[in-house]
Amino acid sequence: MKDGVLKTFYNSAPIYVTEDGTLIPSKLAKDYIISRRFIMQTSPLSDTVRLMNNNRR
Repeated sequence: MKDGVLKTFYNSAPIYVTEDGTLIPSKLAKDYIISRRFIMQTSPLSDTVRLMNNNRR
């Protein structure tokens, strides 16, 4: 906190996790996203990207 302003710093590369919280490598996560096997769910307050299973029936 400086001069009444709270500053936060984020990692330049997001961290990818599955629905159950397991970390997965970014290359594998990007492949899942491109193939539409998983849908990204991001948080505006974090650099974590949660991948939700895209169950198409």
